[in-house]
Amino acid sequence: MPERPRCRRDGGSPSLALTRSNSIGRRFEEVVGALAIRGLVRPGMQGLLGVALLGEGAYSAVYKVLRVADNEVYALKKVKLPSLSDKEKQNALNEVRLLASVCHENVVAYKEAFWDDKTRCLCIVQECADAGDLLQQINRCKQERAYLREADVWRYLDGMCQGLKALHDLRILHRDLKCANVFLSHSRDGLIAKLGDFNVSKVAKRGLCMTQTGTPYYASPEVWRDMPYDAKSDMWSLGCVLYEMVALRPPFRAEDMEGLYHKVVRGQYPRIPAHYGQDLADVIAALLQVHPRNRPSVEQLLQMPQMLRHSSGLKEESRPAGDLLSTIKLPKNAIDLSGCLPKPRYVAPEEMPLLREDDLMSHRSQDRPEEASTGALGRPRERQKGSSGESQASRPPLPPRGPRLHEGRRAEMAKSQSRMSRSVETLER
Repeated sequence: MPERPRCRRDGGSPSLALTRSNSIGRRFEEVVGALAIRGLVRPGMQGLLGVALLGEGAYSAVYKVLRVADNEVYALKKVKLPSLSDKEKQNALNEVRLLASVCHENVVAYKEAFWDDKTRCLCIVQECADAGDLLQQINRCKQERAYLREADVWRYLDGMCQGLKALHDLRILHRDLKCANVFLSHSRDGLIAKLGDFNVSKVAKRGLCMTQTGTPYYASPEVWRDMPYDAKSDMWSLGCVLYEMVALRPPFRAEDMEGLYHKVVRGQYPRIPAHYGQDLADVIAALLQVHPRNRPSVEQLLQMPQMLRHSSGLKEESRPAGDLLSTIKLPKNAIDLSGCLPKPRYVAPEEMPLLREDDLMSHRSQDRPEEASTGALGRPRERQKGSSGESQASRPPLPPRGPRLHEGRRAEMAKSQSRMSRSVETLER
């Protein structure tokens, strides 16, 4: 009897080394955040502290950063504008525009964009996907000789469809949908998919586009043939991503570009592994139709019986995804971009209370009362002149506190602050 294929659970079974690495990473973020609040570490540009390099290309790099103001982790993309052509510069600004235009659970969230004069880079702060991307998940499956669970595949597919619908509703074509641009984040229902990287995305003003772009393995036949294309081209790419999720390899492969071209325009691909259901095979077959007229739109795909059978319990997004912002025009000198970039979109302080130094010191004074009169690094605090009543009155008032927190959230914050306080004490010793 043939051995049943092993299916990788959502997020996998991380090794002890990986678990320790994640624990160390979280510990490092807590310590860095505490030190920044204490003033022991000076934040970089826009109050952001670099934590790790996530990826790097010829003209851009993506960093994991910690924002001091809210002690949250984000992804910072730095684009070296002076090294780019005018077209590539406009693409970078277009990515900012489209990111800021879409507000949807299944699209990577825009937070801020600014010009860093020191490094002469356009900086884009985005939501940081805490589970990596879909390509990393597929590569882990290859290493472990396992497959993704079918339930996870359907959930990722639903997230990608919802994200694509948000884009297509605004007439935005992604044009580079691939596994490396599908990011994964934890939620109450498990890992969910989020679309990102809009560097070559485009607004289809007349319904069709002409420019050849995208990654060859995921490019549609009409793109290969240099013909006009529309949102159905993204649906072909979605079919390639779905196939790669279940087969752990792209549907069309060849030794050279000419061979790949012939395979794509014929639209013939190997069958998916037999342990997956027929519904997945039917959805892939519908998406990988050579003629775009025979492919479903994202709305039609979501209404297919095969999709509806596996979408029970999955949340559907009904609210508008956002409003398309005006085109960001590149200034002639390309130096001062502050006046043309969208405004920051971080969570308001009232919704996410910040950790103040007084709060951190109060935790330390409760544990070690004798140190309540000492400042950072154990130095004695300077006493103010006059009586104790005058000293209290001369102190500036504390800023007003935010709304009352849920008891569970309050306990969670207290535990987090206590861990950060102990981390700082350890470093000081």
